Amino acid sequence: MVAVPLGVQERDLVALCAPVPGKIAAYLLPMLQHICHCSRLDREACSHPLAVIVVPNRELAEKVVRVMERLSRYMADVKVSLILDEVDALNKLGRGSHVIVGTVDQLGKCIERSTLVMRQSCGYLILDEADYMVKMGFDKELEAMLKAMPRRRTIHVYTETMPTSLEKLARRHLHDPINVAVDRENSKALEQRASEKKVQMLKKRAATKLLFH
Repeated sequence: MVAVPLGVQERDLVALCAPVPGKIAAYLLPMLQHICHCSRLDREACSHPLAVIVVPNRELAEKVVRVMERLSRYMADVKVSLILDEVDALNKLGRGSHVIVGTVDQLGKCIERSTLVMRQSCGYLILDEADYMVKMGFDKELEAMLKAMPRRRTIHVYTETMPTSLEKLARRHLHDPINVAVDRENSKALEQRASEKKVQMLKKRAATKLLFH
């Protein structure tokens, strides 16, 4: 799938994509590369997230974390927090994480209460199943998250359909986005591209470790 090589350009992206195998890896790999490219100071400080992933429900949030743990197992310094309820928000946001994964309702509350600060260092935002979140009535929460991002940032929107309200959100907040479409017939290509990108990242990271060892 073209979303992987396009994603690493760190440009805003709108991907019309059904929930096919490999989709999660396709958006996580560019995000993990972004974190690798962040300054060492930002990675070590970890006081505010470098990336946030917003999904509509608990099941998808947990799946995203599982996939991320597999992809980042050779990146020991990447800290991920899963936010599913207020207890998670209280216990985990204060500890510091590189990546926050959470449901739109809980992250919306965190933004409203200023327990999740994105303007400081969050350079990457992923909205997965964005159309579903809009249909659930979370337009305001998504708007608040998009407004909370700093000027220099990358936003990726993954959606199966493009309702009018989501299209308006994208027009207001995305900067000259790349638009791609992936159907189920291309899901094998999506998995293959994601696997190839993972291998490239691991080789690059291993080479970097040897260089500075």
